[in-house]
Amino acid sequence: MAEHPPPSPDESPHGESPLDDVAIAPERPSAWRRALRPLGAHPILSTVLGLVLIVAGVVAYQLRDAVDPAYRNVTFAVPDAPTLTANGDETLYRIDPTRSEARYEIGETIFGAEASTAIGRTNGIAGDIVVNRTDPPASRVGEVVVNVEQLTSDSSLRDARIRSDFLQSHQYSFPAQWDPKLGIHVT
Repeated sequence: MAEHPPPSPDESPHGESPLDDVAIAPERPSAWRRALRPLGAHPILSTVLGLVLIVAGVVAYQLRDAVDPAYRNVTFAVPDAPTLTANGDETLYRIDPTRSEARYEIGETIFGAEASTAIGRTNGIAGDIVVNRTDPPASRVGEVVVNVEQLTSDSSLRDARIRSDFLQSHQYSFPAQWDPKLGIHVT
């Protein structure tokens, strides 16, 4: 008769391992693998997501200059305007930048449909008005100066784009000037 070796400490006398009754849990996949699992099961969803990421990358590449820090950082200072002097019966009024604003309003259209009205504002405005109460037609409006670099709206991307592409306000930092005889001009 063949002799059996004595049972090891890990085995019971009947030849079974004490670990045979213990269920070993499979290794749990990582959070990334669990999150991406549906994409592997849906090739159409994977393709659409890939195209969206590519389009977003192209748009970000196209807009990189518009959000360049040079066009996001603005110095908010009240510009200097030539001063007028009141004579005799005249009264001099100065534009108060804390109570005044220059603004633009532009109707936006997206894909041919009217979307909203964009409004940009600035308090960077200076100028003088002289009122002659005895001879109103002799009243004078001095040069009104507006710091167009300070125009801000509800969209920093729009503001940066207006500064860089249309006003070139970093290259020509000051200002738009209004002369009642000449109209508006940018210096």
